[in-house]
Amino acid sequence: MLFKISHNDSGNRSVFPNILLWGKWTIEYDNQFKPSIEGSKFILGKFKPKDNKYQRVFNQDNGIEFNNYCGKIKGWETVESGKYIELYKDGGYKILDYNEGYTPPVTDNNLSYTEVATILKDKITENLHYYVNEYGDLDLFLSGGIDTGMIQAVALSEKLPVNIHTNYKNTFYPLLIDYDKAGPQQKFCAEYQYTFRQLPPMGKNVLVAFGADVASVAQAHAAKSLYKFLGLDYDKEFNIALEKNFYNTSQKHKKGFSDKEPTANFDNILDAKWHIDHMCHMDIHDRWDIDDRRLLNPIADRDFLWYQMALKPEDFNLNHHDKIVYKTVIQMTTPEVLDTCNKTKLDTGIKSIRIPKRWLKEQKAGGLR
Repeated sequence: MLFKISHNDSGNRSVFPNILLWGKWTIEYDNQFKPSIEGSKFILGKFKPKDNKYQRVFNQDNGIEFNNYCGKIKGWETVESGKYIELYKDGGYKILDYNEGYTPPVTDNNLSYTEVATILKDKITENLHYYVNEYGDLDLFLSGGIDTGMIQAVALSEKLPVNIHTNYKNTFYPLLIDYDKAGPQQKFCAEYQYTFRQLPPMGKNVLVAFGADVASVAQAHAAKSLYKFLGLDYDKEFNIALEKNFYNTSQKHKKGFSDKEPTANFDNILDAKWHIDHMCHMDIHDRWDIDDRRLLNPIADRDFLWYQMALKPEDFNLNHHDKIVYKTVIQMTTPEVLDTCNKTKLDTGIKSIRIPKRWLKEQKAGGLR
């Protein structure tokens, strides 16, 4: 799903096939985005709890622009969860608060990783059956990681018509292997988001695991917000995890991710959890169509984040470092899949590939946050 809202037409109909001229605003969008007008106001991103959400970012450097694909680019500001945008025909706009009405399924920290794995397994199973009933055969391109491995394990256990592909396994940017086969929208998005560089350009109904890290509170700066309330010392636990070579830790250590600190301080654990929710759940999309391909994400459920934030302290720590919840889902469904997954996030044997200089320059300069 793609949209661009500004005072100028990009003229790029291969990416934005639809255009709506609304007062001084030019609203360009693909076939999945649905414009919403209430009286004299154009409404952007006023979600209900079960809506398929999208990011809303804006930039005012060269005239105001809103879109949903520049969230990783410096200079673009994110419209936070719990806020929406009203556009007016005279070219003005407001960013307003609203109550989305979402209620977390659990707020305490009393669940075991087995209990959470069971909840996630059942929901993923339900989602996969729904996709098959709606769209028929599905494609799953394995990355080599635990996230796509979990989807594979559930699909195999349920004997679903899912075509498992390994040709892009452990490839840094699968898009670059078959760039000429990608459609114009994926090529466009790849210039702004590395997610679409990681997406193979093949398949009609493609299962993806975007946001699985986010839902497991894998980022250090998010998890650290909760550690002090759980009676845990992050640095101590990280060093223990590093010695044991847990799944997430080598990458965090090598790339410095473990040094990142929370962006705010909190008086209680519930406030910290809501902050993590507001930071993270907008990255969890359950459906994103691109180039007439359906990207179907059975892991994209806001509740998954809250269930994994509700783990007992020792299990939360283990899940943050070793993805024990997702590993347990695999063990509950098709255990042998775990042996085919990489042992750590750095243990990938990544296939060498020539990365465009513009992407390397952008990454070195911090263009992608």
